[in-house]
Amino acid sequence: MYRMQHLPDPRLQKPSTYNRDAAISAITDLYESLTTLLYVEPTDILYPPPGGWRHISQQNEVFASLNKSDEVIELLRHLPYLDSRHNQWYIRPWSTACDYVNKDPRNYLPVVPDEFQFPPWVINLTDSGRYGKSLMFDTSDGTVTEYAPDGFTYEPDYAEDDPRYWRVECESETEPLVDHLEFFKQRFRNLNWTPHVQKVGSWPRIYEWYEEPTRSCGDDKGKKIRDIYLEHGWPDSFDRAACQQALEKSYYDDLKNRRKR
Repeated sequence: MYRMQHLPDPRLQKPSTYNRDAAISAITDLYESLTTLLYVEPTDILYPPPGGWRHISQQNEVFASLNKSDEVIELLRHLPYLDSRHNQWYIRPWSTACDYVNKDPRNYLPVVPDEFQFPPWVINLTDSGRYGKSLMFDTSDGTVTEYAPDGFTYEPDYAEDDPRYWRVECESETEPLVDHLEFFKQRFRNLNWTPHVQKVGSWPRIYEWYEEPTRSCGDDKGKKIRDIYLEHGWPDSFDRAACQQALEKSYYDDLKNRRKR
């Protein structure tokens, strides 16, 4: 794996360094924060056993076929995962958390343009699907850059011989993983991102709603769910059970109204 601490990054205001324990802690913290919402349950978080997930190794031909560095494999070996056997868990709009324990990791490889590939020291933590973004984590410096499979290329801000040149195929912002996931946590806490309640039907998704001084924007259903959360004391005096009942009533009322049309 290359080292780039002596190469100033044009996208970063301050240097970033990789620390495996810090990365694991940031991801764990995000997943556990989702259990405060009516969304992920504590039992949906799969924590690694002592020594890590045994099947995640370079000796496993499936993981070896990813052509990832030893550090990437070691990181995946010690991460927690959101159990995908029952739900595909969104951790940002249209993007699901990768579950490298229960799913074939090759299914998560992002669709990329011809003659382009991500370096061995970079791994995606989310699956973009068709409309979302893959969160590409760089284990050389502890940063993430979001990649959308839309074929859009930004103006180069790295030299072509720079090992970070791959980021030109991604979004134009790069930042430390810890900061990026803290932003995710704030979006959920502020209910700008409101997850669909699993217990009351339909495929999971995250609704967006933003209120600004001059306008509001987002999905009307997202606003409705958000208002129900706020009516039940979110976030500091949250009545989880009563909110669950109110959301279920809202869901079934909507279902009845649709059937009457």
